[in-house]
Amino acid sequence: PGEWMLHPEVVKQIRRFFVQAQVDLFATQENAQCPRWFSLFHPALMGLNAMVQTWPRLRLYAFPPIALLPGVLERVRRDGVSLLLLAPYWPGRVWFSDLISLLDGSPWEIPIRRDLLSQAGGSILHPRSALWKLW
Repeated sequence: PGEWMLHPEVVKQIRRFFVQAQVDLFATQENAQCPRWFSLFHPALMGLNAMVQTWPRLRLYAFPPIALLPGVLERVRRDGVSLLLLAPYWPGRVWFSDLISLLDGSPWEIPIRRDLLSQAGGSILHPRSALWKLW
């Protein structure tokens, strides 16, 4: 398995409802959702590991690994950046109150679909897709 990828139809909906992001902070060549991107492990157009890079003052999209969510939220708070963040609705997590305090509006209810998140070209589906929202 590799990185989770948002279904292309949902990506199209996001682009219709929101300003299109220019930089994907956590991507691979296979799942990048923006023309420019950072990657955690693979050579990337903008560099390796967005968490140690200066984030450009462009429209940002982030679908980070769950373990990196607290760090992403800290960067948003510290650097005063705005981004479209794909994250689970998990009120019991320590980082959830930080997420709520940083909201600029209401989270977008992502359409529930069994194939919302997938790996390996769609052959592996995420078991709990209904928990995800766009913040």
